[in-house]
Amino acid sequence: MDLPLVDIKPLAAQASSRRPGLTALLKMDRHNMSWIRYPSHVSPDVEDVIAAQSIISRCMHVYVALCVPLSLVTGLFNLSVFIRDRTRLKVLDRLLAGLTVTSILVTLLSLNAAGRPDYMSTTNLGCAALSFFSNICYFTAQYLQVAMLVPSFLPVSSGYQLLMRPVASLAAIGGCAVCSSLIVVSMLGTSGALHATTMCQVDPLAAWPEYEIVKFSLGFALALSFQMVLFLLHATQPACRAAPDTTDSDTDSDSERWVVLAIALNMFACRLFFNAVLLHRAQLKLRQDVGSPRDELLMNLAELALSGESCINLVATLLLHTPCRIRAPFCAAGQRMPQAEAGHIVNLAAFSNSCLNPLIYSFLGETFRDKLRLYVEQKTSLPALNRFCHATLKAVIPDSTEPSDVKFSSAV
Repeated sequence: MDLPLVDIKPLAAQASSRRPGLTALLKMDRHNMSWIRYPSHVSPDVEDVIAAQSIISRCMHVYVALCVPLSLVTGLFNLSVFIRDRTRLKVLDRLLAGLTVTSILVTLLSLNAAGRPDYMSTTNLGCAALSFFSNICYFTAQYLQVAMLVPSFLPVSSGYQLLMRPVASLAAIGGCAVCSSLIVVSMLGTSGALHATTMCQVDPLAAWPEYEIVKFSLGFALALSFQMVLFLLHATQPACRAAPDTTDSDTDSDSERWVVLAIALNMFACRLFFNAVLLHRAQLKLRQDVGSPRDELLMNLAELALSGESCINLVATLLLHTPCRIRAPFCAAGQRMPQAEAGHIVNLAAFSNSCLNPLIYSFLGETFRDKLRLYVEQKTSLPALNRFCHATLKAVIPDSTEPSDVKFSSAV
């Protein structure tokens, strides 16, 4: 019995016509991040949420009380030294000056997280702007650190000749950082709802998984690969290790190597932890898993470690770089810091927390904003004054539109 022949070409054409639609649907589902929430807002494990928020709140208080004042004071002092010696700056000095400015900006931008465990409430546009400028500082610091290895390990290479031109070298590093930041921010996935309110952090939770992957590739993997190439050339090319300037003392050369090595090790340790947690979050997104309060705690601690990296870089520059060290009053002539001066610095850093608390709680603490608005509305008895204060508070302190299920106030 002969079976009828069926022409399968129309069926194949129909299947091929449906395939692009199916591919687009899968791609849309992968980029649809409307399901994602912070684990502290949806997790039924209340005890784990409170424990995680308690840890990050205490760590943030220590960071704001000690690291922020120390970073700002040390950074401004180092910057003043570089400005006074601007006519005698060498290649490494200019790179360290650029890293100092970047570290100061990172410290100021890190204050957006001072209200943790509460997240800053803003629009998607404002959150994208914060992420853009923070990523510029992130990539700039990494590229400056890689450039510092060239005069220290390959002082006769063509790369060193490029770094001899300060404007061109800093412009190239800044341009690469801006382009890298633009590439990363383009993957936030919020272009269609720029004015919608969201809970914001430097690396937004609702960003596409490609955001974390590309940031890891451009800001850590690529830089680490370039550093390995530099170390390999330093070990295999003896001609590139000859010092181009024999007038520099051996002490200055040793000081430069020590400060470069300290900054490189510090940034590698901090960014290794940060990028490991960042890739873990990308893995959770690809599995469409919200995660646990522990995952949220790790991300907050990684962000805090990245901010603390700038403080350590500034302190290492002050203590190990010769021009900054000899200008420091407590390190002049190789003397140690007196005990009384050390006590004054520690007390100043501790009491500075009281100066920063009003700013932190007023603009970043959601609970404090709500209580302040309620208090002013209750205490203003005159109708005209009541309306004026209410309108002012509405303009300065917006209403919170996304209350969390579990709140743990960071105020003490």
